[in-house]
Amino acid sequence: MNDYLGKLIKYPLNLDKTIDHFVDYLLGGNTLSTDVVQHINLKKGVFFTLLPESITEKQLYEFSYGGVLPQLPQKEIERFSNFQPTPTLDIQLAEFVSEFIRAGNDNSAIFAHTIAKPTNIHIGVEGGLMSFYKDEVYYIFQEGYPSVDVLADCIFISGRGWHFLCILTENMPKIGSTMFEEDFKTIYEKARYIIIGAYDNEGYIFWQKEIEEITQ
Repeated sequence: MNDYLGKLIKYPLNLDKTIDHFVDYLLGGNTLSTDVVQHINLKKGVFFTLLPESITEKQLYEFSYGGVLPQLPQKEIERFSNFQPTPTLDIQLAEFVSEFIRAGNDNSAIFAHTIAKPTNIHIGVEGGLMSFYKDEVYYIFQEGYPSVDVLADCIFISGRGWHFLCILTENMPKIGSTMFEEDFKTIYEKARYIIIGAYDNEGYIFWQKEIEEITQ
């Protein structure tokens, strides 16, 4: 799938060149995003991204700019001018999240839908629990093994607008349809990966907690 991308490479990202952008991005989101900055020491982890092997170092750190993926051909749409689809790594991220969830019985994925409100209609995601905190909407995957297609759908829906956030946790207690401050505290304690949107919605930046932090 998405063979046009060619081989993807895991690129380590320099902490000093990445952390300021990562923090600024998080501060533009909802409660889960902004509180991450206060409750998780991002310096006790590593940053990386997944991009094609043809990427340059200059492009690697231009987190707000696109053009890092091969462009898709235009599509002709009746009654409209030609449409240029935006290439993304949504499927690859869905595969990453799926593998993480399947690796442990208590592994979870939490997605923030920054622009949705609980009163909106048609915002549910098949296979995921929709959970509310005040007027904020989150999608929680804690039970079963969601398919890559379901996760890709969630990534697309929750990534609409200017902000995308997914946190992958280990040994996470169950979250209900209403979220409380204690749930957020547990998410910060159990977080293994924090994933944000980057490269003008073409790709993602990953933060991974250091192994020694996990085993302490």
